[in-house]
Amino acid sequence: MLFILFLALLCALVYVIFAARRDGDAAQVFGLSMYTVQTGSMSPTIPVGSLVLVKEVPAEDIQVGDVITFFMGSSNVTHRVVAINYSPEDDYRSFATRGDANNTNDPRPIPYEDVYGVVQWNLPGVGRAVDWLKPPNLGLLVIVIPCGLIIVVEVAKLVRFTKKSKVNPDNKQNTDNRQDSEEKRDPDNQQDSENSQTPLP
Repeated sequence: MLFILFLALLCALVYVIFAARRDGDAAQVFGLSMYTVQTGSMSPTIPVGSLVLVKEVPAEDIQVGDVITFFMGSSNVTHRVVAINYSPEDDYRSFATRGDANNTNDPRPIPYEDVYGVVQWNLPGVGRAVDWLKPPNLGLLVIVIPCGLIIVVEVAKLVRFTKKSKVNPDNKQNTDNRQDSEEKRDPDNQQDSENSQTPLP
């Protein structure tokens, strides 16, 4: 049962990642988008190779100090909000951002339209594994892991069968010995029974 559950979860993860890569969008799990941190600009808070899980939120919910992921130039960036620019006339918000390891703010404020969301979780090192899940590695993983699990299960069955085979001969020998003992006792019992019979008149 656990084996089937693991395969189902693996297939679901592979499908999510593959579909996201095919469409050019970020993979999503339970409504959270997944992004891999490629640089050390947020170190040590978020190390290189981390996987950040980002939740889309309304512009007014983003506060100074939040770590957000946004699009800037030709790449996705994860930095901390250090100031909020708000225009009440048109209800427009943009965010001044900076990496924790940087000494200066990013070149320009980030408009809300370019913000993917606020970082909810940070998983160090997991981003490298997610990036590895792409062809041909993705296909290799789908084949190797199930085959490996099948081999492990079959070897475990063989080991259990071998242990039972080693135990059964002893039990059989004990059974045979008991049968021999009973057979040896039977003639005496039979003789006693014959001697105890009285002839009918």
